[in-house]
Amino acid sequence: MKPNNVPIPLLVIDRAQAIPGTQRVEADVRVAGHHGRVVLDFSRRAGLEFIEYVEVFHLVFSFEAARRTVMNVLQRVYAGDQMAFPLDLSKEARAAAGAEDIPWDSLSPEERAAKRAQAERVQLQLVESHPDVPAPGKITVHVTIRGEPHTIVAEVHGGVGRVPYSSMQATPELMNDARYAVFQLLLRLSGFSDY
Repeated sequence: MKPNNVPIPLLVIDRAQAIPGTQRVEADVRVAGHHGRVVLDFSRRAGLEFIEYVEVFHLVFSFEAARRTVMNVLQRVYAGDQMAFPLDLSKEARAAAGAEDIPWDSLSPEERAAKRAQAERVQLQLVESHPDVPAPGKITVHVTIRGEPHTIVAEVHGGVGRVPYSSMQATPELMNDARYAVFQLLLRLSGFSDY
């Protein structure tokens, strides 16, 4: 949620257009407030139904419903359909997701309070943390969770008007309550407010 309690759109295409002289389409996309770019090449499509991903915004392609939704719009742009941008596709992405868990969807204040209460019951202790200076947003933390030592390497992204998220590498299998407690810790260590 934004500070004024207006939900952050899940998926928006700010601009999409065919690249003149090519069979490519480019788009500026926002996923939960995070900006990225997608470029698709349709030159091999004839007969093969093959579309090359030239440039991909990882958040779009890590959520299958968002990928399908963006692909549908870019195929329409390639076909010459006139569309008005920016185009909020949040409802379409949620509908396409069906029962699929939607990462980076903004939590309601009630959902956030329930997750925080559950996370506060987790026995989590920070032992040591190391920010990765050459790669801003990347951090390594050594923690104990319920008395068990764990090392977690993560990239943490957030900011005003964005739903914060982290991609954890070397992540131990964590229960949801522990995962959210670690997420809260990573946000604080990275200078973002709790979410």
